[in-house]
Amino acid sequence: MRPPNFEIAKNYIQFLSSTLAVFLNSFLIFLIYTKSPKKMGNYRHLMCYFCGISIIYACLDFVVRPTIYSRGSAFFMMSDLRKGVFSQEVTRILICILCGCCGSTIYGIVVHFVYRFFALERFVD
Repeated sequence: MRPPNFEIAKNYIQFLSSTLAVFLNSFLIFLIYTKSPKKMGNYRHLMCYFCGISIIYACLDFVVRPTIYSRGSAFFMMSDLRKGVFSQEVTRILICILCGCCGSTIYGIVVHFVYRFFALERFVD
């Protein structure tokens, strides 16, 4: 039995976006370390941290292939074990890591804006 068209499109888009995310974030890390001015200091490391977490998230998203359901302010993530190569326990751990990467990405964005705020405050005074 063939999966519905939605399932085929979801898998194709997931593969394409994960591949593109890994490639572009790797290229961005390369550019940050080779082309950015040295006076950027720790800001370079912050940007590379953000790219690294995004690469891990993209790889896990491709491996786990989660389905996310949301209603109101709640959501949950699940994976079809029949289509996966991992056991239930390993898949559960990978989904937890995936959620942790999502939280770390949000944390990275917050730190990024706080860092930029203090950098701008230093130049304004």
